[in-house]
Amino acid sequence: MKKIISITLVIFSFFSCESDDFYDRSGTEVGTISFANLPDELVLGNSYQFDLSVDQISDCHSFNRFETEVVNENTIVVGAILNFNDNLSCESSDDVNIRTYDYEATTSGTITFRFLSDNTPGNQDFIEHEVTVIEP
Repeated sequence: MKKIISITLVIFSFFSCESDDFYDRSGTEVGTISFANLPDELVLGNSYQFDLSVDQISDCHSFNRFETEVVNENTIVVGAILNFNDNLSCESSDDVNIRTYDYEATTSGTITFRFLSDNTPGNQDFIEHEVTVIEP
């Protein structure tokens, strides 16, 4: 009987301990892009860096990377991925960070870039830029 009580107490002691991990709310979120600076024309085979304005959202968010989806050879969708680390006192932010998006022109013709500018539930808007990729 004493063994059962001892085992039960040990089990309850494990479950009663609070862990900071229980309250840890961190991860990644899809952010938005408010401005994209692209040229009108690119040269096939060249690499480019585009300046994109990424919205900060709050002081608990920081830029992680750009996520790219090639819809077809002429349409490219770009979204910002933000790190989120909830310190339980996040303040909203209107700050915008300029980040560089790397692109290599691998196909000629007209390319449409679609940058995610609104990601509210049930609504996704995009900033669209058409560029022409020419032969060298």
